[in-house]
Amino acid sequence: MLNFFVLFTIGSVIGSFCQVVAVRGLRAATLTTTPSHCDYCGQRLRWFELIPICSYLWLLGKCRNCRHNVPLTTLLSEMAGGSLAMFYTQLTPNLPLLLIGFLLLIMSLCDWQALEVPSYLLIIAAGLVVIAVLTTSQLEIWQLIILILWSSYQRWPVFHRWLGAADIDIIVLYSLLAGPIITAQAILISSGLAIICFTFWAQRQLPFVPFLAVSYYWLLWCLL
Repeated sequence: MLNFFVLFTIGSVIGSFCQVVAVRGLRAATLTTTPSHCDYCGQRLRWFELIPICSYLWLLGKCRNCRHNVPLTTLLSEMAGGSLAMFYTQLTPNLPLLLIGFLLLIMSLCDWQALEVPSYLLIIAAGLVVIAVLTTSQLEIWQLIILILWSSYQRWPVFHRWLGAADIDIIVLYSLLAGPIITAQAILISSGLAIICFTFWAQRQLPFVPFLAVSYYWLLWCLL
């Protein structure tokens, strides 16, 4: 029980960092020189405002200085990161799979806020997929063909282009990682969640990457 609590705590910290990476990445802001602050009033956050999950609940989801609402995605990303870390049991193949999960969390936050995903995140995820496959088995010919075709689809340099079909890219990576059957199950889960969300949140364009990221828990359950 203590082990799960420690893993959840570490994962929630990483999930909070994923939120920062997504927000500052979309704004082209630096991660190293600017301390954590409120995005609305600019007030620098104190240490007790940076405790994952607890700070959000204690402050009732509001900035302590300006009382502006803190995005709910802050709490959700911390909870998602904690839940993801609880899948960890051993270094391989768990670590590459969990790193993919945290990348999906960053991509989900980007897609939810801006309906776009940085292509370099997809390239990093593809590299981790290859590592995860090689740590469990050999890379089969059909996986290599799909990987080559997917790589040729990307246009370089990747750091200066944003993909508009990141959901397709993620589905391709899912198929490389887990095979067609589990990938089809993940797509059904994602689609069902998206339909339910669209019913209550009528938007013209609904980001699909967050729902694919939720279905990644199913992939982890099947693979680990």
